[in-house]
Amino acid sequence: MKRVRQFPDVTVLAFHDDISLVAPVRQLDSVLRWSQEHLRRIGAKLQLAKCTILHHPEVVSEVAQQPNLASLARTTEGLCLHGVPMGTTTYVAQQTRRLPLEHERLIEGILRLSADALPQQLCLFRYCASGRSTYFLRALDNTAGAVLAREVDARSLQVLSRLCGPLHDHPFLSAGDAKLVQAQIQLPCRWGGLGFSSQARVQPAAAVDAWLQLFRGPLADLTPTLRLKQLLLNTADPATSPTTLTALAAEIRHLLRTVSENLPADCSPSVARTTTWDGLLNQICAQRPTPPTETTADDPPRPLTRAQRAFANVLHCVAYQDIIDYPTVPAYARSRLRSATAGASATWFRDIPSASATFVTTQQLITNIRQLLGVPLTAHRPSEPCSSCRHTHDVYGYQLLHRCSRSTRMRIHRHNELVRTVARPQ
Repeated sequence: MKRVRQFPDVTVLAFHDDISLVAPVRQLDSVLRWSQEHLRRIGAKLQLAKCTILHHPEVVSEVAQQPNLASLARTTEGLCLHGVPMGTTTYVAQQTRRLPLEHERLIEGILRLSADALPQQLCLFRYCASGRSTYFLRALDNTAGAVLAREVDARSLQVLSRLCGPLHDHPFLSAGDAKLVQAQIQLPCRWGGLGFSSQARVQPAAAVDAWLQLFRGPLADLTPTLRLKQLLLNTADPATSPTTLTALAAEIRHLLRTVSENLPADCSPSVARTTTWDGLLNQICAQRPTPPTETTADDPPRPLTRAQRAFANVLHCVAYQDIIDYPTVPAYARSRLRSATAGASATWFRDIPSASATFVTTQQLITNIRQLLGVPLTAHRPSEPCSSCRHTHDVYGYQLLHRCSRSTRMRIHRHNELVRTVARPQ
């Protein structure tokens, strides 16, 4: 990371195999060019195993003796490698408690930006803070990860209310509508949501994928890893004298069973098989990338199969179907969500980073978010009937996201016009 020093205004955040660069706009092009050349190779070197198994003293001593390990902080009770704690139970618990504090410190830094930087704040929060917490979930055991996910989700809703005003806790929303708004906030953008406050939903998927990566990662040949693999694949009765690895194998089995039970009946067979013992065996025994040679040492790393994205997509799809198919959800809410999913209105949030500061004002962005979620726009006027769909776009925004029969370009143009109309106070 010595090359980063040539950018004095760049903030570098590294945890596990996640590297984030936060830089002023004037240096963004040069930083992106540098990151494209170097970060994939650096990230490959930082790819480590699941830290839960690294908690065991026998593994700590074996890892500490390996050469060429940078960022290694040792104490008498354990060590911290690239932000991942390893050591005694007390040491790991202490280091785990600092992760929510780091997350809170990052959130406070984002909130300190100027009030007219709402697009930048939302993007930093969505793509930096939320992504960083996902790496925390991959490095924690299942119990600690579930607690952290709930805390992060609750904080996410607080931040959204602070930036955009009351959303799920709007005083004019009924209890059922407030629950529906919160559910839509957790959906990804491509399904008509914001992609916030969904860590508790993806936490089991992150934990399962991290274990699968352990058995195929660079530390798969460590003695404790091999023992754990044998315990998972052994169908016989457990040992008469259970060890810590025996309890860990039982925890992994329970985690896989939990994920499997949450999958829908029509789930893709390739995804469902991953949570079965045969699927786990295929993941463990799959051929790992060929060890680098002198001629291939500088080549980009070959990606491993990741189950987290597949699991997360299925779990999000289940939540989306619960809204669409649940009979108590009002018809106008289901129609709004379908329109936001099928039309271009569901993709605008992902385009904010590439937009200039004058592309959308703070008030227009807040109005857009509220209309996307169906939150009332009090003290605002309804629009004139839409020239494309012939419906009036009221202050709830229900018809604003109506999928008109015209082209996508015309729909986006009319959508922006209606945002400006409705955003004007009466």
